[in-house]
Amino acid sequence: MSSAAPCSQKITDKCFTRCVYKPGARLDDSEKICTAKCMDRYLDAMSLVSQAWAARAKQQAQMGGGGGGFQ
Repeated sequence: MSSAAPCSQKITDKCFTRCVYKPGARLDDSEKICTAKCMDRYLDAMSLVSQAWAARAKQQAQMGGGGGGFQ
């Protein structure tokens, strides 16, 4: 199973809870805008975290501590 499924489920859960006040057959325009912005913010945050993690892993590898884990 890929890691994308849990991430997409987490985004769906958080943004649905935050943006959809009256669940129904369709989203109204404000719900659509809210969920789109929520998903964008969540993905931006995940990207920043991933970049920071990769930079730290690279820094540790260059220092000879390429053991894989952070302390």
